[in-house]
Amino acid sequence: MICKYFVFFIIYSFLGWIYETSYCTIHEKVWRNRGFLYGPCIPLYGIGATVAQIIFIDLPFDSFRDAPYYEIFLVCSIGSLVLEYVTSYYLEKLFHARWWDYSDKLFNINGRICLQTMIPFGILGCIVVYLIHPIIIKFIDLFNPTLIIIISILLFII
Repeated sequence: MICKYFVFFIIYSFLGWIYETSYCTIHEKVWRNRGFLYGPCIPLYGIGATVAQIIFIDLPFDSFRDAPYYEIFLVCSIGSLVLEYVTSYYLEKLFHARWWDYSDKLFNINGRICLQTMIPFGILGCIVVYLIHPIIIKFIDLFNPTLIIIISILLFII
């Protein structure tokens, strides 16, 4: 089961890289390869989407499993604020650099988070839970569990 979650994490990290790189490239009209790792991967998206999937799909609580859109939106919005703030703080402490700065945005907290990003992350949480994750699960379930283990080990090594 952990191997499956790792594969989900990698898929969502890649999709997050596509989303953020596309957004920044279109917005700035010049190629922007986002993220701090080598390769097309932004772990913040992988963590956020995988945790949302665990909370709203995998946990055995009916109240989460059948959550209405507004609850998923609120949990993902607030969860993204916490995840983004903590990640920003620790990346800055570890690497003495800031990967993003929202100081020029309204309703920001220390330039680490802002309302302008909270809303899209809430919407993305709903899209992941209701649209993207069911497709990914169907795709992953096509593979033999042993192959998933091998794929997750290879992805971990890479």
